[in-house]
Amino acid sequence: MKLSRKRVIAGILALIVLVLTARAVIPSVRFLVGVVVFTRKWVRHAERGRDHLFFETDYQELLAACRDLSKRAAAGELPSGSYNVCFGKRDPETLSFPQVILDLEPSRVFTDLWGGGEVCIELMPGPEWRGVIACPEGSEKQGNVKLIEGLWYCDPGYQHTRPKYVTRINDMIEKGRQLRASRAAPPP
Repeated sequence: MKLSRKRVIAGILALIVLVLTARAVIPSVRFLVGVVVFTRKWVRHAERGRDHLFFETDYQELLAACRDLSKRAAAGELPSGSYNVCFGKRDPETLSFPQVILDLEPSRVFTDLWGGGEVCIELMPGPEWRGVIACPEGSEKQGNVKLIEGLWYCDPGYQHTRPKYVTRINDMIEKGRQLRASRAAPPP
């Protein structure tokens, strides 16, 4: 079969359109894949921090460490604001943060969040923000779940319209309390 000039030109044009379309679409696809991978990474990171918070963290120790940060910020020893810990380039000030805070692998830590001396430990950045808020003595802000007096867990998914999620979080917190109690109890 002999190829006509029109078929050759049409084939070349189709190939050019295909190459140009691929060049336009591939960066967008790569970007979207990157966003999905980045988001999954942060979700796993936040879940690991949340699990550490619920199952291994001594809440009194965490609250004391946050209040210490708050006092340092109030004294001018530490500027109030946002500190990157695991979200982008780590701020050098975080090297002096108490280990109990760093063990949560937060993305950021905020000091004096609302001007009242609060410390916020951000486990998951963005619109699905999750974290812990520690209040200074004599002050009580509110989150979704009160861990102890002055320490709150915040999670936008923790709402009455998602009862399975609420139950799951409550069960995790209760299991963590039982684990801490069993570690604190003297052996028989």
